[in-house]
Amino acid sequence: MTKEELLNSNFTEDQLDEIQLGIKDGVDVSLYAKENLLAIQMRQIRLGLLSGVMVSKYNDPKFDWFQMEEIRIGLENHIDVDKYCSPEIPYMKMRQIRKALMLGIDLTSQLDKNADVLRQIRKAVVAGI
Repeated sequence: MTKEELLNSNFTEDQLDEIQLGIKDGVDVSLYAKENLLAIQMRQIRLGLLSGVMVSKYNDPKFDWFQMEEIRIGLENHIDVDKYCSPEIPYMKMRQIRKALMLGIDLTSQLDKNADVLRQIRKAVVAGI
């Protein structure tokens, strides 16, 4: 995007800040310079681009920024995010699945349970209970 296009756009100040940070960081801002993304969602995409992960996994306004963060962290840690990469899975469940996968524990068969139960299962497995 040219500077003129940015100035004539309907982006909020926060969105423009994220775009300008991306330009400064040398990332491809065209991947997230979209008016239907909130600035905080843009940030998660920008952070993913900076760390070199495949942002296409979560570059979708259907994900809230918390979900985007969980997917980004999973990608940065070389986790199979396809196990929890769905806008229908609340971020708290995503977090528990991601944390478990980072420990080699797959809780995806337990997605019918709430995040608190998933956390307790993860902790129980780690503790050997």
